[in-house]
Amino acid sequence: MEIDDVRWFAGRLTAEHPIVDRLAGFGRPGRIEPAPGERPLIELLKAGELDAVFTPFMPEGFFLPASGLRQLQPDFYYQAERAYFNRVGYVPGIHTLAMKPALAAAHPWLLDDLRRTAQELPASWNENGFAANRKMIADFGRELFQQGLTHRLLTPEAIFPLAAGEK
Repeated sequence: MEIDDVRWFAGRLTAEHPIVDRLAGFGRPGRIEPAPGERPLIELLKAGELDAVFTPFMPEGFFLPASGLRQLQPDFYYQAERAYFNRVGYVPGIHTLAMKPALAAAHPWLLDDLRRTAQELPASWNENGFAANRKMIADFGRELFQQGLTHRLLTPEAIFPLAAGEK
């Protein structure tokens, strides 16, 4: 399967999420479009109209046995993350700003994953700043271009021009 064989849809995850323009002018008919009828992605998935949903946040009830939903990759935490890090040299950019105590209490394994990551990866795995993340940004720009989401190859300096000039 090639990238051109995949059709992407952007939209709200559940009916509770607002309908907004998630493509900001980057849509391409036949490649990446708004979800049909602005229907929620989970609704489309459960109806068999989508093969999978890619989301940073799981919908309400996802972890319940009766949710009917599962991770596409069963080994998406431990060994797969380490293998990826060893192959490319970085952990992909993610955004965890804070965790409420109730969330940590309900899902204590989240803290185990953070502890294991901190113990097993080099101390520099989570460094901030342009220089520390330049390779990841370059790989991201290359993927955007290869997938036809940008018309030119964006360098890290083009994506973050102000940060690139900082010492």
